[in-house]
Amino acid sequence: MSATPKPDALRKPDSGKCLARSVAEALAEDPTLEAVTVDQARHTISVATLGKTDVPKLTERISATVQHAQEAGALEPCTLLAGETTCQTCGQPLSDFERQKVTVRQEADTTTIARVTCPTAPKFWRWRDIAWPKVVQRDVEFLEHTEEEGNEWKAELATAMLCGLFGLGAWFFRAYPFSVIGYVLAYVAGGWFTAQDVWEQLKKREIDVHFLMLAVALGSASIGAWGEGTTLLFLFSLSGALENFALGRTQREIRSLFREAPKSATVLDEQGREREVQVEKLRPGMRLLVKPGAQFPVDAEIAKGQTASDESNLTG
Repeated sequence: MSATPKPDALRKPDSGKCLARSVAEALAEDPTLEAVTVDQARHTISVATLGKTDVPKLTERISATVQHAQEAGALEPCTLLAGETTCQTCGQPLSDFERQKVTVRQEADTTTIARVTCPTAPKFWRWRDIAWPKVVQRDVEFLEHTEEEGNEWKAELATAMLCGLFGLGAWFFRAYPFSVIGYVLAYVAGGWFTAQDVWEQLKKREIDVHFLMLAVALGSASIGAWGEGTTLLFLFSLSGALENFALGRTQREIRSLFREAPKSATVLDEQGREREVQVEKLRPGMRLLVKPGAQFPVDAEIAKGQTASDESNLTG
């Protein structure tokens, strides 16, 4: 006859937001890990090991464990991370079955979660300090390269001006071969960026308006209409430079908005305690506290109080 498992052993609470339960899982998976100490005030994490261990892998695992407990507990924070002396006041405290495997000791701002072992074992433990999980600021992928791309219009404007100057020079000095040399230089300057775009599109087996403009300009040169082809390339390259100038200015404004946007928000739990949470980790239904002079971190409805807001950075 098989024994009936204990009800506490069968229950699987959410281990993500529970520091003690998350560390207990790490202790069960890594036999070399003996204890983890988290100091909230100093933002330090110490781990105790016994025997040979993979330090980089262990560091990554414990850092992820603490960070996961902080992030997953944004709405209902872990009581140990919130500064409580015990986890029994938590909505999902450790069961009797789980407490048989680990011990939790709280001293001021320091929490130590250790494996249940003999009293002499801690003398052989080796303690290591690992980095506290850093808050990753929200970022937008396209902002990484817009700084350089936003200045592309300057080179395009310079080549467009050169195209116009060489074209005017060839028109004034109509004697052969000076006029032809001037037009060739105008073609090179005016079609420099256009030819690059056409080549990139041809490698993808695609054609666009750049290909058509370049083809028309070369067709004009083939029938001796150098002036018309130069005019076409000048206008086309100038319009491209002005378009990129406007695009770069818009990107700078968007980049400025994202740089000034709040990276974290103050979340209120059911007991009214404040907790800083990354904006990316906010979820619908959370209660936020927006203090006077602060920015709204996300779109929300005012549940209590009243205020006035400055929307000029969005509306102009």
